Amino acid sequence: TTNPAAKVANVERNAAVGSGDVFIDFGSSASLSANNWNNVTDHQAAVVDLKDKEGLTTGMTLKVIDPFFNGYNLNGTTSPSGNAADFLFTATQDNFFGHGLDWGTTPANPLGVIELSGLNTNYTYSLSFFGSRVSSTDNRETLFTATSADGDKSAALNTSNNTSEVAIISNAKPSNDGILTIRVEAGPNNNNSQKFFYIGAMKITIHVPSSSPVLPAESPAIKYKAGAILVSDYTGEVKVFNISGKKIKNGQSTFGYFPVSLSKGIYLIQTSGNNFKLLVN
Repeated sequence: TTNPAAKVANVERNAAVGSGDVFIDFGSSASLSANNWNNVTDHQAAVVDLKDKEGLTTGMTLKVIDPFFNGYNLNGTTSPSGNAADFLFTATQDNFFGHGLDWGTTPANPLGVIELSGLNTNYTYSLSFFGSRVSSTDNRETLFTATSADGDKSAALNTSNNTSEVAIISNAKPSNDGILTIRVEAGPNNNNSQKFFYIGAMKITIHVPSSSPVLPAESPAIKYKAGAILVSDYTGEVKVFNISGKKIKNGQSTFGYFPVSLSKGIYLIQTSGNNFKLLVN
């Protein structure tokens, strides 16, 4: 049987760099980002299922697994430009942050860690990070490190008075479990007395191998209606995979009726001997 994860891999919207990008705003609930951005407001233990810029489900989940400072930096730029022009001002004007050294009576919080799960192990992922602390004169370099399956990859960004620069990690490869772990901490050039570091926004770009098989065309033989997949008059096993190739449901269809709750997105439906593409909108 053809590997369904490989069949999902060449969905047209993800075939080119810049298509299907995922945008994330780290910050306060008082400054949420619209236009299909993912808003992450819990700096201690966030769990957010990610959608792409078209509003389609990706199968990816973001978790904060090592907390940042219990609060927000609200002094980011409101005028992103240059390399940061992709990011909305609602995302750049506030940040999650931490500090590598004690801050007054507050003990050091030297590391924030983010986990991305549900990734396709056949893909690679490029990560673009933005952070900003205006009206600062020191170096508040922030180091971002992704624990890629082919070795750790890092990029640094001086967030002091930053309005236009980003840190980019290219072509990170998920673990065999489909996970990328991202560490955020003060960089080696950070000379702030408390070693403050920041993350305000992130973009994920998905790279699909050109050799991946093409997903089947949409077929009139399959529909999604009223909480069920309708597959002609088929009776037998049905498996449902999301855009990342992760199986999310399997069970028995009876005379073409298979009840399942699906969010908006693109799915691969596998029956005995057949694969179908299903668009739920």
